[in-house]
Amino acid sequence: MKKCIILILIFCTYFSYSQTIEEIVVKLEKNNMLMGSAVGYSAVRPEQYDTFETLLNTANLNDLLLLSKHKNGVIRAYSCWGLSKKYRSEIDWLSFLQPYLYDTQKISTMFGCIVSTENVGDFVLSVCQDFLSDEEISELYYLGITAKSPLYYVSSALMKESFTERFYDPIRAWALDNNDNAKLALAKYQKEQDRELVLSLREQNESFFFRAVSYYLNDSLKPYFSEYLKSILLKDGYSTTWRYFYSALAQFHDTYSIEQLNLVFGKGVNPGIRKYHVEYIYNAVKDFKDGFYDDLLIRIWNEYPIVSKDVVNYFYIKNKDLCLKQMLSSIEKSEEYFSNTESLELMIGLLIKNNVDIKDLYLKQISKLGVATFQVYFMFMDNYWTMDAEKVLIDRLKKETNGHVLIPIYTYFLEHESYTTKDELENIYKKTRSKLMDWTKKELDSLFASGFNPAYSWALQGMDYMAAYATCGGVC
Repeated sequence: MKKCIILILIFCTYFSYSQTIEEIVVKLEKNNMLMGSAVGYSAVRPEQYDTFETLLNTANLNDLLLLSKHKNGVIRAYSCWGLSKKYRSEIDWLSFLQPYLYDTQKISTMFGCIVSTENVGDFVLSVCQDFLSDEEISELYYLGITAKSPLYYVSSALMKESFTERFYDPIRAWALDNNDNAKLALAKYQKEQDRELVLSLREQNESFFFRAVSYYLNDSLKPYFSEYLKSILLKDGYSTTWRYFYSALAQFHDTYSIEQLNLVFGKGVNPGIRKYHVEYIYNAVKDFKDGFYDDLLIRIWNEYPIVSKDVVNYFYIKNKDLCLKQMLSSIEKSEEYFSNTESLELMIGLLIKNNVDIKDLYLKQISKLGVATFQVYFMFMDNYWTMDAEKVLIDRLKKETNGHVLIPIYTYFLEHESYTTKDELENIYKKTRSKLMDWTKKELDSLFASGFNPAYSWALQGMDYMAAYATCGGVC
């Protein structure tokens, strides 16, 4: 009798446990969307993720392994995700992941604000591949390429990776089946027997063609490049394909490429579109540090605010005097460097380091610049903290309404000796307070109450604009 009761209890406990998992699975299936822990613009935690965590806390290794073969794709995906979180050291991941190379069932996913549709296999492989060694990842790619897996995981590898000779035959076989990604991967082997197969991309996929053709450049292709350039210079729109076209054109690395690249600055090119051509050209030539494209880089630097830190450093080392002249010209157009404040910071720092007199220009710029560029300039205020600087800043305080400008200025005044008293600063603040955002008022009220607000010490130490921006919830 006692044994019978024990058996009944064990059976009931197991039955209840199994039912609980079944109920959880039914709930996940009903929603039928794979969700992360924070979704939507408010980054709320969805009930679906809570249900997933309940599954994690309830299911054991065998349960999750069984569910990883469930007929519903969302359940399979969640189960594999659960295994990666809870049992990562207990799984032979290479063997486990192989079937997912062919799992093409579509599921809806939501992470943050992004709602998308993807293959179960792509999700599982992206979540679990971190537990593989480089050799195992290579083996997974080999299996996927040999089987011509339609997953993005495999096709993206063909685009990004450089494979060993072992991969050549399956890649070529897939290329012969007219797969564009395989043709691009095949080009990297640079075998003459594959030239026509690779160049057939010209008629199918221009973007892939220009990425692949750089492995097969010769003079016979120049007429095609010239005609293509002529056609795009007349367009009123732009295309990301141009990025790859200009990259391939720059690879010719001869007088022809220089002549062709400079055509962008000629007449007839839409001024509103020219800047996209120039940006693509800049990215195509900036890594040539052999001097061949230096004149073109300087021309771009003179006319467009896209110069990056690596190019500034390159010219600074190679020709300091020329570089200082270029930097001085650039900071006169600081407002245009809104999206490239790192290079602006480097330029100002190098000009100061080399004792170039930019005081008047500096004061002029801090009197009017927008938030991002103002903050870069303000990092160097210690170098120009004089009565003239005080006057410029006081004038700006009287008319400025942006908290990301006001708070660092007020903080700086309160932390440094100045000719302006705290009472005078407070009077300015009181006169302008009604025009400010609530978050700005709150911070400045606290600042004047304490005399110093350590939360805004970034005003003096080099500001993180995005971190500052977050303090007002993105409303400035």
